[in-house]
Amino acid sequence: TGVLVESGAMIKAPAIIGAMSEVRQGAYLRGCCLAGKRCILGHATEVKHSIFLDDAKAGHFAYSATRSSARIPISAPAPSSPISVSCPATSRSGSTGNG
Repeated sequence: TGVLVESGAMIKAPAIIGAMSEVRQGAYLRGCCLAGKRCILGHATEVKHSIFLDDAKAGHFAYSATRSSARIPISAPAPSSPISVSCPATSRSGSTGNG
């Protein structure tokens, strides 16, 4: 019921990774990430401000991001215990467009 994090993976807070998920070598979770149960975040995958539902898979060299101001509506049963993830706004000054 644990989580496999391979060497070379980088995980920045806040991040929640569900049971039996895998964060593979070279994956980069840049914060504000939630991965459900049995997810695979593949080799050299970059993720920020994203939600992966149970059994989601981001293969190798994948990229997933939403704007930090995005509102993602989710219809799901209430969790048995409250989950709170706070994502501070990030500055975009000096951005080249791929943030």
